[in-house]
Amino acid sequence: RGKLVMEDGMKEWVAELNLKAGCEAISLSAFRNASSFFKAGISLLCSNCWDKNYDLTLQLHNFYAEVEFCNGYFGEVDRVTKIIIEKAKSISDKTRAYFILIKTLGTQRNMNTAIKVSLAALDELGEPIQQSGIRSLLNRFHIFAKMNLLRTIHVFAKMEDSQFLALKEMDVDMKRAAMKLLLVFARFGITSIYTPFVLNRMLELTLMYGVCKESCAALAIISFIICGINGDWNSSSRIGEIALLLLERLQANEYACFVITMVNFAKSWTEPLRLTMKQLFFAYEIGMQTGAIHDAMISAGGYCYDSLLCGIDLLTLEKDVRRFRAQMSEYKQITALDQLTPLSQTVLNLIGQSENPVE
Repeated sequence: RGKLVMEDGMKEWVAELNLKAGCEAISLSAFRNASSFFKAGISLLCSNCWDKNYDLTLQLHNFYAEVEFCNGYFGEVDRVTKIIIEKAKSISDKTRAYFILIKTLGTQRNMNTAIKVSLAALDELGEPIQQSGIRSLLNRFHIFAKMNLLRTIHVFAKMEDSQFLALKEMDVDMKRAAMKLLLVFARFGITSIYTPFVLNRMLELTLMYGVCKESCAALAIISFIICGINGDWNSSSRIGEIALLLLERLQANEYACFVITMVNFAKSWTEPLRLTMKQLFFAYEIGMQTGAIHDAMISAGGYCYDSLLCGIDLLTLEKDVRRFRAQMSEYKQITALDQLTPLSQTVLNLIGQSENPVE
């Protein structure tokens, strides 16, 4: 991997080879191998690489941070993303680093810091979100934002497929970067007072500037929220349909696991669970293949809960739960692991294999 190479020109060439090899490893879901390639590539860069080989340096660092997130090495993600944010020349170049840093903070349940980082990044992108320490003002802001969101949802819900598919693709770099950060804010701040504003802004940007891959993920979140919280089954179903349409149109593979999961969580209120659980397992497989580990673990948890409700054989379910919990531990997916723990205890109690039924 280039350790013995001495000349700077040759080092740069081998670093590029490591970048290509790492990307190939990602395509094969070999994230630990990918990490080794990207790390080796970074080690070959010269001391002034951010000036001399900016694009190569940025790519190697971004990919390295992303695969280390998949591998569960969150301390390394934190270190590398902070280097990128410090060295990157523009906010657009910082976006991937912000995205993965906020995902890491969310996965570790460090929500307050995740929200602070999101707000600061969005402000840089020209999409500031009102902040106030006064609770009454925040509550008023939340109510106003929720009303706006419901109005915008109605616009999308009334669209025919042909109208929706006729929307152009977003081509403004700053707005695409904003969509990425708004999405990660929405995903890890579902209970946040800012969420209605964030989701509404994503829909507004989609209507004004066109669709992008993040649009389908925002629609999937909305499908889940309005079904489970507002009980608006018809709008939820329609929004879910157009989320899947857009997923296919844009080939947004990196969001496939997330979109399919959210849409089928919403469908579980109105469709047979045996159908939705199959889709959740399908989403899990996609997530593991594409490196969407956090989303894959959430899908796996939903699959296990649906399996219990569908009356799947308990011994089979116990094996599934044990396997998924082992994966969650391996990848340090604390939230997903905590969510699956009560089901694990319940199944063990039911099959008489728990030494302490109230553990």
